[in-house]
Amino acid sequence: MSKQYSNPLNIAATEFDFEDVERFFDSSDCRWKLRPGITRSLSMQDQRLSVQSGGAQPAAGVFYRPDALGGLGFDHLFTSNMADGWDSLLVSISAHARKRCVAIRYAEPDIREFKVLHAGECVRVIQAIKDGRRWEFHSTGEAFEFEEQDFYGNRWKKNRLPWPLLVRYFKCCTGFALSDPDIFRSDGEVLRVLERRA
Repeated sequence: MSKQYSNPLNIAATEFDFEDVERFFDSSDCRWKLRPGITRSLSMQDQRLSVQSGGAQPAAGVFYRPDALGGLGFDHLFTSNMADGWDSLLVSISAHARKRCVAIRYAEPDIREFKVLHAGECVRVIQAIKDGRRWEFHSTGEAFEFEEQDFYGNRWKKNRLPWPLLVRYFKCCTGFALSDPDIFRSDGEVLRVLERRA
């Protein structure tokens, strides 16, 4: 059964572009039983997708170049309908392209995560996740200078990675401000990826 989240957001800034994504799916590194459907199209709409958990719907994602200004080497954004942000896809493309990716996940009531990948390796992960009735807090990798580590000692684990902190971390790493109204808009080409099932 699918679970719907309140105010969900899965977004990743990538150094890899449309061609890197297409090359991955055409390569021997792609070991998927069925190659996903990949389409390029012009889009002038909001790129957000409704987030679910569980497998009731096929996984779907969109890579796009936002109207918002970013920088710091990240030109493209990715969003998906999966509660895990379609993490396996991002890790695989990052490894194949040997490029960086910065992702955040936030969904009430039980997910907060900041992740930095380089060449498919997780160089930094910070997460607060509700597992059943208990909150767990984990961090791996070396902390970045911009991290506000005082938060990690908060008595309440769910408050160790609040939304405003994720927004600041994302901007420090990628240059993209999640408060920018154009962050989910693209007046250009987008690349959609849709899981295929047998």
